[in-house]
Amino acid sequence: MIFLELAALAVIAMAVTLGRFDQGAAFFLALFGVIATVATAAGFALPKGMGASVAVHGMLVFGSVIFVFPFVWLAGTSFKYPEEIVVYPPKWIPSAPHAVAQSPYVSAELY
Repeated sequence: MIFLELAALAVIAMAVTLGRFDQGAAFFLALFGVIATVATAAGFALPKGMGASVAVHGMLVFGSVIFVFPFVWLAGTSFKYPEEIVVYPPKWIPSAPHAVAQSPYVSAELY
């Protein structure tokens, strides 16, 4: 039963994420049917014992990496110059920063 509840939650989350509630009930029922079928099949197909534990932890680590990536990108982008933010291919590591004395926002007159 928990798999069906999770499937319903996934359909609601998808509708909220897309912001599209005008698709009609048939679309959401079809989507719910597909997600519920996959969730129920996965629930019965999970291996028992040590293999299940390793699989679950592997999926949790993979999901954690996926969810942490935007925050790492956010922190890295905050150190980039404006010219480096939207380049292709993306620069993962910002350039070396200029000295503080060269910044127009910090001067000896303020101290």
